[in-house]
Amino acid sequence: DAAGGLYGVLLQRLNDTNIARSLGNDNVRIMDRAVVPTLHIWPPTRQLWMVSFLAGLLLGAFGLLLQDVHNKTIKDPDDIEQRLDLEVLAAIPRFSKDNVDHLDHLPREAYQNLRTALLFARQDDKGFVVLVTGATEREGKTTTALEVGKLLAEAGESTVIVDCDLRKPSLHKEFKVPREPGFTDFFIHNSELSGLVRSTRFANLKVLPAGPIPPNPPALLARPALENAFRQLRQKFKWILVDSPPVQAVTDALFLARQADTTVFVVRQNNADRSVIKRAIKSLKKHHAKIAGAVLNLVDTKSRGYYGYYGYGYGYSYGQTKKKGRKTPSRRPARARGHGGAPATPEVSDASVS
Repeated sequence: DAAGGLYGVLLQRLNDTNIARSLGNDNVRIMDRAVVPTLHIWPPTRQLWMVSFLAGLLLGAFGLLLQDVHNKTIKDPDDIEQRLDLEVLAAIPRFSKDNVDHLDHLPREAYQNLRTALLFARQDDKGFVVLVTGATEREGKTTTALEVGKLLAEAGESTVIVDCDLRKPSLHKEFKVPREPGFTDFFIHNSELSGLVRSTRFANLKVLPAGPIPPNPPALLARPALENAFRQLRQKFKWILVDSPPVQAVTDALFLARQADTTVFVVRQNNADRSVIKRAIKSLKKHHAKIAGAVLNLVDTKSRGYYGYYGYGYGYSYGQTKKKGRKTPSRRPARARGHGGAPATPEVSDASVS
């Protein structure tokens, strides 16, 4: 019995050992040892950057194209020639009028281009009437007439600027003279026209202010006396520049266009819609106005490649020095690719727009 009990204990121990050994066995084997990755697989950053860059370029180009399609203003001289079918007489850059008696060199050159175009348009030595108008307000009509008048007067030409904007006259403010009596007194009070013309601080340049604002300017300008007024001005002055209200707003400019020998149409860059400008030009031509061409005004020289037209070729003027004791002669300005546009000054602030 003692041997049987000992045998039972040994058998039990053997079973326990076999069970423990079987539990220690594993059917999992290591096929490949794990390695820490040096590059991420997803997302593919390089490919995403390239796709994003190309998508941005495409979207930007599409946006510019869409903007160009919806922007129906006049942007450059090509627009004037191709879309308005007018010759470009000059391209006037933005400039500051801090000193009203003296323009910077670059805008002065632009106005000289306009003066040259008017000299070629003149047929004889009789008094020449130039109507300065535009399609809408704030195109720069008054400033254009004023600056061209100064240049003509500087050349020794007897010049008068007539303020025929009988709704919002402003020439008397520019020249610092009283508005009354003025042009309308010739019609209302039968005043002598010679007594209404005022001298200015510029030699050879006179101004005829608007006078009292009438209740119905078109009716006043439709009178036969208008032709008589310009006949008298032709006899006394070689150049008669007429500042008028916009064509599209009122009909005043249409009456004045009949008395003018030529018309200068002022267009401000990126301002009025092309359709409005076209209607204004059509109205002038319908009333037999002789349009010499257009002036592109307040040009942003940094847009549409203007920097290349206006910025090239300018160095230091004579007398200025890069270094002490060194003088550099001035360079001749580069012209704007045959459009009559003049070089532009670096953009500062808008000139007086009226």
